[in-house]
Amino acid sequence: MGGSKKQTVGYWYKWLLHFGWCRGPVDAVLELRGGGATMWSGRLTESGRIHIDKPELWGGEDAQGGVQGDWDIMFGEPTQQPNDYLTATLGGSPSETPGGDLSFKDLIELLFSRHGLPDENTTPADTLRGQSAHRGKLTTVARGGRFGANIPNPKPVAIKVERILADWQDDVTWYPEKAVIDVFARVSSAELGPTSNGWRYKVLPLSDETDYSADALDDSAWPTGQMPFASAPGHPYAAGAGFPAIENTYWPLNTRIWLRRIFNVSRVADITLTVFIDNYATVWVNGQLVLARSGDDPNPSSEAFTHQINVPASVLRLGGNTIVLLGEDYGTYSYAAFNLDVSSSDLRAMNPAHLLYDSIVHEELQGEPSGMINDASFRAAADKLYDEALGLCTVYDSSSETPEQFQQRICNLIAGNLNQSRVDGLYYLDLIRAPDNLDALPIITEDDVVAFKQTPGVIAEAPNLMRVEWFDPTTKETRTTAPIYAAGAIQASGAVITDTRKYHEVPAENLALRLGKRELDAGCAPRSTFDLTVLPRFRGLRPGMNARLQLPSEGIADLVVTVGQVGQGTLRDSKMQLALVQNVFSMPDAVYVNPDPTVWQPPSTTPKPSPCQIAMEAPYVELAAALSNADLQALATDSGFLVAAAVRPVSGLSYELDTAVGGGDYEAAGSGDWCGTALINEAATPADVAFTYAAGQDLDRVAVGSWARWDDEIVRVDALDTGAGTVTLGRGCADTAPLPHDASSRIYFCGDWLAADAREYVGGDTVNAKLLTRTTAGKLDLASAPTLAVLMNERAARPYAPGKLAINGSTYPRFAEGAIQATWAHRDRVLQADQLVDTTQADVGPEVGTTYTVRYYQPPGTLVSSEAGIAGTSATAYTFPDDGPVTVAVSAVRDGLESWQALEATFDYARVARTTTAGEFRVTTSGEIRTLE
Repeated sequence: MGGSKKQTVGYWYKWLLHFGWCRGPVDAVLELRGGGATMWSGRLTESGRIHIDKPELWGGEDAQGGVQGDWDIMFGEPTQQPNDYLTATLGGSPSETPGGDLSFKDLIELLFSRHGLPDENTTPADTLRGQSAHRGKLTTVARGGRFGANIPNPKPVAIKVERILADWQDDVTWYPEKAVIDVFARVSSAELGPTSNGWRYKVLPLSDETDYSADALDDSAWPTGQMPFASAPGHPYAAGAGFPAIENTYWPLNTRIWLRRIFNVSRVADITLTVFIDNYATVWVNGQLVLARSGDDPNPSSEAFTHQINVPASVLRLGGNTIVLLGEDYGTYSYAAFNLDVSSSDLRAMNPAHLLYDSIVHEELQGEPSGMINDASFRAAADKLYDEALGLCTVYDSSSETPEQFQQRICNLIAGNLNQSRVDGLYYLDLIRAPDNLDALPIITEDDVVAFKQTPGVIAEAPNLMRVEWFDPTTKETRTTAPIYAAGAIQASGAVITDTRKYHEVPAENLALRLGKRELDAGCAPRSTFDLTVLPRFRGLRPGMNARLQLPSEGIADLVVTVGQVGQGTLRDSKMQLALVQNVFSMPDAVYVNPDPTVWQPPSTTPKPSPCQIAMEAPYVELAAALSNADLQALATDSGFLVAAAVRPVSGLSYELDTAVGGGDYEAAGSGDWCGTALINEAATPADVAFTYAAGQDLDRVAVGSWARWDDEIVRVDALDTGAGTVTLGRGCADTAPLPHDASSRIYFCGDWLAADAREYVGGDTVNAKLLTRTTAGKLDLASAPTLAVLMNERAARPYAPGKLAINGSTYPRFAEGAIQATWAHRDRVLQADQLVDTTQADVGPEVGTTYTVRYYQPPGTLVSSEAGIAGTSATAYTFPDDGPVTVAVSAVRDGLESWQALEATFDYARVARTTTAGEFRVTTSGEIRTLE
């Protein structure tokens, strides 16, 4: 404030950033993140250059900057050449290494360029000998663009890649048809897209409230139409939301329409839909409400008419599902269409059978020849896992686990066994599942058993409530599923036994739920275990295989068991030992749970306007705190500055303050952070100071002694108890007077959290302000921000209103009679400076040249008399002409300027005293004040 000269408060940084990520090549690079926020997302399948334009990613130049510039993504192909930017910037040419390639150690040594400091083991000669081509490695280079501001160190960077079909041994992908698994729901966009056909519809008047949302409703007699349903082509906001501005089926204006359709799900999982509706939408799936009536935004826009719908897996079913939309139109256009969000399908998972196959044959792991694998066994397992949609996303780090440990981790998760047969020496992958063909299983009979021992299962020992912890690669968050219950097991055991499985290789909640249900079912079922000694004809059995146990003498007619361990015997004793377990294993197709309300869901990062925001001409108390005394004295009388405050939206790092005078262009003028806010529960008189509040937000930011704006009154925070929900306020501070307030009125604790426009305006200017929310996804579009108009009126130069108003010696009385004597206390804006003096305090000042004007209103709002030029703190006694409600207002005047607000008291009045013995007064229906005889 106080000048237009710009000051340098920080710098943008242009780092040379070179990152080495993993072996290359990979199938695709999907996302780059910086500081936990998405810098870029897409699907890049070969080496190339991307452009990142996210200058507001970390709050813009008023916070920690963002990212702007070109980045090279290098997959590490065999023909890859040294990066031209690294060579030009760091110097040197690839002269000492054939083909310009360096070892991985050399690559790590060169990565010191990320911070511009050499590794302690790197010599200048190592640096100068040339730039590596980095073949066989996935690396990225930031080509010197902007990367952060006002921070001394770069933000951490992360990458999301897909590697399923690439980088197989000898570049030969095994069984590629089943390598990629889509773990998400499979729904056709032709069924739920913006131009999808086959919609049954019924148009009704707005007054018809018949409910047609039932799942099993017979709509066969309804006509069939195609989306979009609209009153005319050319809807003004449809294209902005990604919907076609056309009309395929006519929907009359100012009517309601019911739309119904069957859509098919081939795999049960969460799906996301978007509905664009003008004006109101209510949506059900299979009879369950998934979007409550939405569309009450008073400002038409693409954003206002667009609603995202998450349909949880618990609502869906395999096969046919019923979706129902109730649309209500009010106005000049009608439009209704759905769009299926398929963005999640960009994340593909790998078949675990392929993970295990690759771990055996790849030279970086076991390096076995492919001929050592029983191909039929692995293909059967791959087919089963593909059908189960059991795809995984994981990494192998040789520094933290061996290939065998990696293989066992995958086998534990898929309920499988990887073993090398003692019969033919080949690797087999056996899944522990219910058998598909009983006749194909080996049968163990009494003639085969030498010794037998059975251990019955105990249900009380097994968990009956299961949660699964999984990793969401979309949000980069570890999440936990809703609880999965086994109600019968809980009742049988008489207690809830909880277990949580950590499956961080699982990339989707629906798969995590299915795995949890598998573990719960297997654990809750009472399983008998068997220890057998058998003749050596079962040497072909491997752990994980199924067999049939037929031992009538032991009470077992025919039981499917799964082999746990196999002891092959010795040279002297060829009998085998088998550890068997009763087979109760299966992989469910779907799991239905009640969503856990405590499970965190990531908020949307789409910038939204602050739901509550204010702008005003800066009061003198704020200028006195912000400016030096010299700058304060140099301000012209008609100078004015704009300040703003805003409440945090659902998602927002901060906001940018843009201003424009009259019809001029908006320019960035400052930035701000979110202020605390609350709703004061009680209606307040000017004398009240203690209150309770509700809907508090960001109250940890409120400092005792700071100022807040309550409607048009500045108050001081004297006490705040967030536990009890109470607040005590000093009333009528700075240039304001205590005012009455309605119940549930909003208070902004903005004293320490203002955005200020440093440009100087003059009295009479109308300044328009817009607050543009910043999130990790960008900045709110200027057109989407509401306009806050402020008329500059020389506020900072005006004298302060007086304080401590009394009528006939009483502070803010409810009733007064006879001659009215108004008294008050002096205030002085210069002496008070940045101090918050409330209305109850004694004289301060007065400011030189100040006089007071008293105005008398009867009824309130109608001026009947006034007295001006009063130098003291009391007015001449005045008698109102009639009985009834009246207002007395006292203003300060100096140098032709009147105080920003007047100090007012409104009360009931009687010309002649007529009190009851109790001293009470009564007012008749005509407004006359009488006493009770």
